[in-house]
Amino acid sequence: MNNQLDSSLIAGIPGIIALIVCMRRGPERAFVDVYLPTLMLLPDSYHWMITGHLSFNQTAIIPIAVFVLFRSWRDWHWSFCDLLVITYVALQAVSQYINVSYWDAQNVALVAICNVIFPYVVAKQTLAGEEFFAEISKRIVVCLTAVAIISVYEFRMGRNPFDMILMPFFPGQSSAIWQGRYGFLRPAGPYGHAITAATIFAVGYRLSRWPDWVPHGQDGMHFLGIGAKRFCRAWLVLGAFMTLSRGPWLGAALGAIVVWLGRARNRKRAMVIFTVLILLVGIPLFEAAKSYVWIERAQAGASGSMQETAAYRHELLEKYIAVVEERPDWGWGRSAFPAIDGLRSVDNNFLLLALNYGEYALGVFVLMLLWLMGRQAGVCRAHDSTSFQGAVALTSLACVVIITVSITTTALLWTSVQILFLTAGWGEAIASRQPLRVLEKVQRSSLGLRFSRVMV
Repeated sequence: MNNQLDSSLIAGIPGIIALIVCMRRGPERAFVDVYLPTLMLLPDSYHWMITGHLSFNQTAIIPIAVFVLFRSWRDWHWSFCDLLVITYVALQAVSQYINVSYWDAQNVALVAICNVIFPYVVAKQTLAGEEFFAEISKRIVVCLTAVAIISVYEFRMGRNPFDMILMPFFPGQSSAIWQGRYGFLRPAGPYGHAITAATIFAVGYRLSRWPDWVPHGQDGMHFLGIGAKRFCRAWLVLGAFMTLSRGPWLGAALGAIVVWLGRARNRKRAMVIFTVLILLVGIPLFEAAKSYVWIERAQAGASGSMQETAAYRHELLEKYIAVVEERPDWGWGRSAFPAIDGLRSVDNNFLLLALNYGEYALGVFVLMLLWLMGRQAGVCRAHDSTSFQGAVALTSLACVVIITVSITTTALLWTSVQILFLTAGWGEAIASRQPLRVLEKVQRSSLGLRFSRVMV
């Protein structure tokens, strides 16, 4: 136990580094140089074996969030989304307290604060301008490119390099759920599951595109050279392909449609064309998908593993809704609901949320997603995508759509949680014109960036 305790303490190293960078160069630099690489490259499921059981990125975000809150809490401008995020976390803690114990509720609240509230707060309060967001995007894209390249080994050899390196320091813990398809291991990288990895690759691809829309994005923001951009995008697409995950592929396709609609010169005509296509193609596809899914798993197994997986998710909804209805208000507590034989993996985040924390938490979460999408759509309508505000809002909207579709086929776990709430924070900052309020403060800080113009 002592060896396990001692070795697992390496999860605190990013927190120490982030604290030093915050004190010397400011929380913005710690966010870009410490937190984002930690989030993108180190598994969220490995944690130290002391109070709170914090992971690498959770220890990194704490000092950054404390510095940001201490510096700017007087300037905080409340929004409806802020209340939804806080309520979402509070309902999880209350559910755990009612169903399990105070100490379990305390741990759930601490993890949720580090995964949900702190990333949201830091993202909303530090988005200062084009060059800074370009730096954020570049850091995420480069890290994801490295993960995609490493994933080739996992895809071909069937071993996760992140597990191979870190598992000796965390006995009894594992970073990934291994799943095979067509004779290959679906790579999860440091993200816990192949579907989660595909979702994050899709989000990374969207973050790589917005500088192309802004007139001076190619040179003025120093994002990446043209060749480097294409190299990174090709690897992000290949990384998503290797996961063999259809849910995120569908989410990426819908995200691309959102971008197409948002960037169309004649948005009304584009919307009409899209509506017609939905009526002509979407409805028949839905009926075909329904008949594809609504069969018994045993019968689907004879047709192939893909149809069996789809039938499994349909069966989840049929059988677990009765379990939700037994405790609709506060759920059963995290992972405490009775498992139905043969259906131990709840591969639908909305269903899992209702099982764990009840319908109140589910309702707040759904309302938050709808609010984020509606708010960003409003910004996109008011601002052209060639402006910084319009480009970031459209990117944020597409990312939320990707994640929303993907979590209908898996749980919102590990790194995808932080990615969603970082995206929410950036979207709220843009929607509330937060960059204008914090721009002068960031210029005086140690960020070391220069802005060529101020958006009006």
